[in-house]
Amino acid sequence: MFDDSPAAMLVVDPADRIAAVNDATAELFGIDRRAFAGLPLDLFVPPSSRNAAAPHRSITADGRTLHVRVLSKPIPLAGRAYSMLYLRDESEAIKAAEQLAETQRGLYRIARATSLGQLGSSIAHELNQPLGAIANYLGVAQALLAGQTPQVAPANEALGDALRQVFRTAAVLRKLREFVARRPPTLQWLDVHALMEDVVRLAHLAVKESGAQFEACIDRGPAEILVDAVQIQQVLLNLLVNAAEAVENRPSPSIGLRSWSEHPDTLTIAVEDSGPGVPLKEDRDLFAPFQSTKAEGVGIGLTICRSIVEAHGGRIWCDNESTLGGARFLLSLPRRDA
Repeated sequence: MFDDSPAAMLVVDPADRIAAVNDATAELFGIDRRAFAGLPLDLFVPPSSRNAAAPHRSITADGRTLHVRVLSKPIPLAGRAYSMLYLRDESEAIKAAEQLAETQRGLYRIARATSLGQLGSSIAHELNQPLGAIANYLGVAQALLAGQTPQVAPANEALGDALRQVFRTAAVLRKLREFVARRPPTLQWLDVHALMEDVVRLAHLAVKESGAQFEACIDRGPAEILVDAVQIQQVLLNLLVNAAEAVENRPSPSIGLRSWSEHPDTLTIAVEDSGPGVPLKEDRDLFAPFQSTKAEGVGIGLTICRSIVEAHGGRIWCDNESTLGGARFLLSLPRRDA
């Protein structure tokens, strides 16, 4: 059993000299089996490494570095206290761990090198929506004032909406800066209806160019949600813009915004569309960086959405169970009765 064992084993006498080794030990250290007899054990395994938690580092006769874990057990032979040592070579495992650590350091360096580009993509993505709304409102105001009979009152209303979007753009920039700095969102208990009404107004602008029919079905029960209003509005607007792009050139394009409460402490909000749906694969995370279903998409928007929602203690996910036949994006947020 000793000679034929695939495990490296040594027998050590009471004076800590090697009495015998098996073939596995000779192969491990690259030394002829007979050359071990009478050598001090310390040449191969110092006392501090016996039964130690960490592997012992040793250099073999042919220059290889070994990392060996040692287990020592006493065995009585001819009335004397001998020891049996079992050696387990962990060199490959340690080498693999070191290679993994180096790979992770390399990925970190790559992430640092690309972070500026990612930030630029994030800023462009987040500002595109409010700036587009400003352009729409100003265009409406210009059209109302350009006719033979200028319509001052509705033009002023459109200009007021544009001004609100300017302030919203500034708020988005501030929140994006806080997001990049990894600062927690400023959470407040806000009325669900007031927040959703603002989103509905913005949604009409977001879906206007797509020609889609827009329907909002908001839970009218008195409730408050714990949110940073600007960030959550930005998440919902991002999902609505994605929905508008998904239904372009589709027959009978439709987009829906719905909210309901399945549990007393949670509000669920869904954005759905009549588009082609999204490819849901086990090996693909739509919310991971640089994952996009669009030919020209950078895959940043949904990543930011998930980060924002999770910072609110919520959850965001996607399925193809839309009542309109396309994709459905859902988020759940903490709520309470008002």
